[in-house]
Amino acid sequence: MELIYCSFFLYYCTTKNLAQRSMKKQILLALLLLVISCKKDNLADKLNPAQWIVGNWEQKTDKGILTESWQRQNDSVFVGSTYFINESDTLHSETILLEQRSDSITYSAKVKGQNNDKAVPFTLTTANTNTLVFENPAHDYPQKMVYQKNKSNGLVVTVSGMLSGKKSVEKYTMTRK
Repeated sequence: MELIYCSFFLYYCTTKNLAQRSMKKQILLALLLLVISCKKDNLADKLNPAQWIVGNWEQKTDKGILTESWQRQNDSVFVGSTYFINESDTLHSETILLEQRSDSITYSAKVKGQNNDKAVPFTLTTANTNTLVFENPAHDYPQKMVYQKNKSNGLVVTVSGMLSGKKSVEKYTMTRK
């Protein structure tokens, strides 16, 4: 469809009012319209490796229920939220933006009660059909987060880095709700 639309513009611009415009101006205008109307925005392509994360995820333990929900807001932004609830108490809540910024994808996590309630950015360093790796070496903890789709269509989130001078690794295995 885009090709037909672009061809129409090219035809229209090169044949309309030939007597009033010079051929050079018409060709430049046609090329400009062709570039503007046919340019494909590739933001969605850059976030496509993360599409599998969309949905609701859950891990039940004797300490409570961890839930993480993701939805695609538009071509350049995914919105996520994480809650850890024990009975009726919310022990942890987090809002997340996964967004295209120029040529990179940033995971920004805002944890209630931490970092003055400001978001902490992590840069996507690896993306494929099963794994997303986000890193921020300058952050106190964590410095690395790995989202991995497992064979049973589950989600394993690994949070790691240096904590109080020691290497720390936390794993959360969730199932799709």
